[in-house]
Amino acid sequence: MTTKEYAEEYMNIYKEAVKFDSDISAETLAELAKDKNALVRRDVAGNLNASVETLAELAKDKNALVRRNVAGNPNTSVETLAELAKDKNALVRRDVVHNPNTSAAMLAELVKDKDELVRINVAGNPNTSVEVLTELAKDESELIRWGVIDNPNTPVKILAELERDKYEFIAELARSAKKKENIDNQLNKEDMNEKIYVGNSYKTVTEKGTFYNFEVSKEAIEKIDGAGKRNEIYLAIEPKKEVQEKHPTHSVYVGDKHSKRELQLVVSKDELLKAPVDAYGNIKAFAASREKIGADLSNYSVALEQKDPETDKYQFVGRGYDESTKFGETRVVGVAFKTEFGQDGADGKVYNVNLDANKVSKLTMNEYGDARLGIVPYAEKVLNPDGSTTEQTRYLVTEATSVTKGVEATIAVHVSNPEGKEYPTLSSCAIHKVGENEVYKLVVQDRKSESIGKDCADLTVSENKYTPEMKNLSEAERKAALGEKNYIGKGWTNDPDKIRIDKREDLTPKGLTAAIDNNHTVKVIAILNAQPTLVRESHLKQIEARQKDSNLKTSNVLVEKVKQTFDSFATKQKKSNGHKIK
Repeated sequence: MTTKEYAEEYMNIYKEAVKFDSDISAETLAELAKDKNALVRRDVAGNLNASVETLAELAKDKNALVRRNVAGNPNTSVETLAELAKDKNALVRRDVVHNPNTSAAMLAELVKDKDELVRINVAGNPNTSVEVLTELAKDESELIRWGVIDNPNTPVKILAELERDKYEFIAELARSAKKKENIDNQLNKEDMNEKIYVGNSYKTVTEKGTFYNFEVSKEAIEKIDGAGKRNEIYLAIEPKKEVQEKHPTHSVYVGDKHSKRELQLVVSKDELLKAPVDAYGNIKAFAASREKIGADLSNYSVALEQKDPETDKYQFVGRGYDESTKFGETRVVGVAFKTEFGQDGADGKVYNVNLDANKVSKLTMNEYGDARLGIVPYAEKVLNPDGSTTEQTRYLVTEATSVTKGVEATIAVHVSNPEGKEYPTLSSCAIHKVGENEVYKLVVQDRKSESIGKDCADLTVSENKYTPEMKNLSEAERKAALGEKNYIGKGWTNDPDKIRIDKREDLTPKGLTAAIDNNHTVKVIAILNAQPTLVRESHLKQIEARQKDSNLKTSNVLVEKVKQTFDSFATKQKKSNGHKIK
């Protein structure tokens, strides 16, 4: 390879690394936005450091992949999004719908789109106005009507209409949504803007967290209809207009759609009514902030103020949500359970994923039929007034990973087959019943190091065919039942210590030297699989020196891979130009 060719190859690698670099400046991105390589422009358009001006220019790009990333970038201006909402490519218009900057007025225009998936996305967008939802509730597509039901802002009257839908499953979904929201007695007053007052609350902010001590009328609570297995009711804590010293700072109302609410509570009516009442017939409880939000995205825990005399512990009766519980601009679509183990040169992991089957049809897919999902760890710490805490760790599976912080792994799952393509898809997997939900069960696990290639994917996604009944089978029977793995995707870990190729300096001769020096077998193999031309004679001498040093442990797999790549590349170069690599 000549010096010029090497320089061009290195520059290409640098440009491809744009998507991995969160520190790259807006100025550098503006220069790269002019690159002739469409993949470079695409990655610039998806970078969160790209300026409004750069994104506006890239919105005019002839390549649809570039325009799609602009449409999905939260830095894109309202004006640019308005132009992209008219894009001839339906995939671009779909991404515009998901952008947090897309206004209700823009969604009102996109509801007229001829592409069904665009209208489905509008139906599920919480920014969509009531007028648009009313129109979509009459759409011929049952998937769009389903999206309207799933929208948290759909009012009572629309759900009531959909209860009479010609398709029974749509009618049943509407009935379930109505029951879940406790519509009958709590939100029927919504049309008159009437709020049902049930008590008062005192807010206290301490170093340990924020507390809302509240008292509600037992008589008023008894009149509220609950919903679900826990007979849950919704309470909204709203600041008072005028607050006098030593007086309550907040009022407590029934419902969950008050525009001025500061805290939303979801409380078990049955558990709440078990509490003793004071001389005025009031039940006393408190809501305490959590250090981190939980799997249900709640960031407050609700407990009775008086401890259980038998256990001397607080009795938790519900959960709470304030404005800080917004999870990026994404939706939780499933849960994951992580198992870790040791392997040569790196830590291994397996995520068993339960993906909500009802939300699969609403996933945003690219032109290859793939949906990008993120596996996000959440450490939940519940704070008690006495200073004690209860800890839990959960993993959520989310959409819109580009604007979600803390993603531990990203997976691309085949949801559908584009025309002319043949490979297994998520929709071909079996649906399992887990509790009250129908889920697709998946396994996300480490890819063998020798199979990590230029896509840098170090995880594989396959259908989890294992069922609890299989534990009673013999090993041979279980193996036969599981059969071949149904691979439906790939993934990338985001942990810098475990990811195979996560930085542009990894894909350089120095990066390979560092990986060998750290005895990181998996990373060395990944680098050489992705870019075998990086190997140098110095790397061969490096591993030979490590082998001679009794204090250095060198993996035999690492040694063989470097030697094999060096010999193969040296032979090819000798045949092509007679020069030996240095």
